[in-house]
Amino acid sequence: MSRLFLILYILSLQPGFAGLLAPWVGPNIRLGEDPAALPAGDGLNQAEPHVTRSSANPDLILATFQEGRYSLVGGAVSNGYAVSMDGGFSWSRGLNPRLTLVSGGSYYRATDPVAGIANDGTLYLNSLVSVDEAFGLGRLVLQRSFDFGDTWSDPLTIYTGRNFSSINQVFPDKNWMAVNDIGGTATEGRIVVTWTDFRTIRTPGLDIDDYLIMSSYSDNRGQTWSEPVFVTPAESETYSRFQYQGSQPVFLPHGDLAIVYHNFYGSRIEVKYSPDGGQSFPYAADRMHNNYLLYDAPNMRDGSFLPSVDVSSESGDIYLAYTSKDSAFDTYGHIYFVRSRRDSPDIPNNAAPQWNFTQPLKISGVSPERVVCTPAISVSPDGRRVTVFFYDSRHDPGQNAAGDFYCVQSVDGGSTWSTPFRLSDQTFPLNRATQTNRGYMLGDYFGIAAPMGPDQAAVAVWVGTPLETADPWSARIADTGMDVMDSWMQANVSYRQRTGPGFGPFSDGDRDGIPLLLEYITGQSPMMPETRTQFGDSISVNRLHPGTDPDLALEVAAGTGLWPGEWEPSTATAQSNPVGEGYWDKMTWSGSGSVEQIRFLVDGDQPWHLLKNGSPSQWVLDLGNNRVWSPWLGYLETTHAPWLFHSRLGWVYDLRGALFHPGMNVYLMPMPQHYPWIYTSRESFIYLHDRLPWVYDSLTGGWQRVDQSSG
Repeated sequence: MSRLFLILYILSLQPGFAGLLAPWVGPNIRLGEDPAALPAGDGLNQAEPHVTRSSANPDLILATFQEGRYSLVGGAVSNGYAVSMDGGFSWSRGLNPRLTLVSGGSYYRATDPVAGIANDGTLYLNSLVSVDEAFGLGRLVLQRSFDFGDTWSDPLTIYTGRNFSSINQVFPDKNWMAVNDIGGTATEGRIVVTWTDFRTIRTPGLDIDDYLIMSSYSDNRGQTWSEPVFVTPAESETYSRFQYQGSQPVFLPHGDLAIVYHNFYGSRIEVKYSPDGGQSFPYAADRMHNNYLLYDAPNMRDGSFLPSVDVSSESGDIYLAYTSKDSAFDTYGHIYFVRSRRDSPDIPNNAAPQWNFTQPLKISGVSPERVVCTPAISVSPDGRRVTVFFYDSRHDPGQNAAGDFYCVQSVDGGSTWSTPFRLSDQTFPLNRATQTNRGYMLGDYFGIAAPMGPDQAAVAVWVGTPLETADPWSARIADTGMDVMDSWMQANVSYRQRTGPGFGPFSDGDRDGIPLLLEYITGQSPMMPETRTQFGDSISVNRLHPGTDPDLALEVAAGTGLWPGEWEPSTATAQSNPVGEGYWDKMTWSGSGSVEQIRFLVDGDQPWHLLKNGSPSQWVLDLGNNRVWSPWLGYLETTHAPWLFHSRLGWVYDLRGALFHPGMNVYLMPMPQHYPWIYTSRESFIYLHDRLPWVYDSLTGGWQRVDQSSG
């Protein structure tokens, strides 16, 4: 039986549905176990995640992040990646192969990971690597996969800095990448990589100490690269003190390009336009936000000068989120939003676009003063759904020793915004992350993949420490402008399941005997089978708070009786406490041995009953006249219970949850808690797992999934 116990152990490791969040936020999902090649300690800490999504296949998502962030000295043991083929519900994870020494490569360290996906499905990973032991010499490289991440190419060199001496060196930093996935444009498939050249060049006749934005592109999947060009030129060939950083390139509807970056000397965020998709930058910079006041969060490294940028692929409008103080006297920073409002995506010949930038708008809410920083932004193709998430310390009793991630969304292009809602399902301590000389390191940036259509959720990726080390996590964020149940389904149910045959409020995709409607109302997972609710001296259930879904009428009451036909109201009174940021209530009946049923009356005409432990099907819909319907058993008539009449099987006998069919002389659908082993008429034994709909057949020696739609 060793195989049986091995399978039981594996099944017991499956993740459950974690803390309750807003209905339009999916569960927090760890992107995978730490690769075995990573060293202990800080070697198990991740940082600086980025994520992107295929516009041709929105279920295909690629994330990347630092693996084994070094303390104090910078960089990481390697960069890693995770691929999702189902829209962010599950991930496969690994180290970038043959990148650094730990994965068979030649480079000593890696950092600044960025992901990209082309329309043909090619995946790209862009990294900054150390040619020597401690980033004395930096190089930008690209790796690519043509089989959805199963295999990756060796690193291809994009650009290498130089280091002749302490007064004659050039170091590339804060690289970023954009892949043109806009079909039918002249530059479709082009990869553009931008970065900052930190230049110190002091020789006779030269006095240069500047940070300049540079750019290079490839039209053959990264095999070869153009000669780098300056996006922000030096002051002169012999003297320069300009300082720019944080470049973010985005392709526009006609294959042209815009690059947004921070200008330190100008205290502003600027954008440069390239009419030929990154080959040249002939026009002056446009100002997106003047008097930008940097805010550096205490106790953490936060990439305060890095903006987050996305674009509407239909209109060509640019959307920007960043952290800034209101004034020089402001103690805290705030998340701001700016966008362009162009009359048309078309650009007149020989002219720069007229961006028409909006005034900066504070979107991080008006709750008590706390640390907010490091936003990430995504925009739907039509530009209407804008989602921004950010680090937030509102649940920390100290001075930013712990935090969460919160989110805001606009469904009208950024004119109005939701109140912030929680994205991480628990507050996590910062001191589990790697310590740097600027504080604990979760990331100078985080990532969010935009929805590619109205039927899709955005997918956020961040690094947090709810476990013992810093790990990459993800969550799906649905459209808050939809009906609440529809947004819950978009966040919590895969696209394939939602568009599959038979999908609806009464469907039971995870085969746990709980219909979708009841999983929504009680805050349970529609993708992971739940354990049975246990009745006893006390019982607790969650329900959607009455104000969360204005279109739903819901009454919850306790009662007695084995089946709904025997329903009698209970004298026990429930205590109700808000949970899940107040979007849900936890109802508890204490000292309630008299509670045998809980009735959920939905919209006044759907009486769903949660039955006590001995019932063969815990959730049933009362059809009246002692008839019920169950997702597990179908239609039952209960007048003569414990004899039950099944619409297809005829009369069966209820033995405290184990159904016996006298005609076939077999047990049907038992309660695993009471009868895990079943003897069948085939002279074999069947073992039922307590929590998941899998049975082990001793005759075949294999496991199979129970078809719970049949009796």
